[in-house]
Amino acid sequence: MVTGLLVPDAGTAMILGHDVWSDVNTAKRMIGVMPQSDQIFDRLTGLQLLIYSGMLRGMSREETTRRAKDLLNAFDLAQVANTMVTDYSAGMTKKICLASAMIHSPRILVLDEPFESVDPVSSANLKDILVEYAQTGGTVIISSHVMTLVEKMCTHVAVINNGMVCAAGTVDEVASGEELEDRFLQLVGGRMKRHISHGSMVVYRMMVSRQYSPISRQRSLLRPRNQHRNSSNQPASVLHSGDSSASS
Repeated sequence: MVTGLLVPDAGTAMILGHDVWSDVNTAKRMIGVMPQSDQIFDRLTGLQLLIYSGMLRGMSREETTRRAKDLLNAFDLAQVANTMVTDYSAGMTKKICLASAMIHSPRILVLDEPFESVDPVSSANLKDILVEYAQTGGTVIISSHVMTLVEKMCTHVAVINNGMVCAAGTVDEVASGEELEDRFLQLVGGRMKRHISHGSMVVYRMMVSRQYSPISRQRSLLRPRNQHRNSSNQPASVLHSGDSSASS
């Protein structure tokens, strides 16, 4: 609903002051949504896919080609730039999907289980890229069922069950002195029912200190456009809802 893919039943979703559903095109230009591997044109090469993704967002061919090549280098995919994505490994496919979401330098990244079926080395590289993106002013929203990942990477977390926000706040606030996984099971009733509902997930925002340092070419590549800091030292993006189910 926040990304403009699903119409909310009630409430509103705001991104940087723009109502997603009354100004959907403007809102979409500010966010990058990482596609699933079965949602991309895998018969294109990695370079072609990034160029296509950039031009689809209104970028010129020259700008898109330049940024695509830079992203391929940053994601360590330059050597397979002219290889069809269908021949990529699972880790490489995750990288090219993330790169396609970042091609237009969005202010907000929205990722659904980005580390699923990824080998440890590729997973570590993806985490480094996301941390660097957050450090340079971006906001990352990730849905995940892996509590250890959430605890290590996030600052804020919301537990959502069947479309309703059960708890939201910092990791410590939501955990309430317990292990986050135990708290999650309590909130969604997992232990009582001996299973976790498929409608349950965790969404968290990864926000890292904004103390900037000189940025290398590769680091600036991962930097979102028009970054700025606000007085409360919170991320520039704001997700707001009049109804909790609409913000999930």
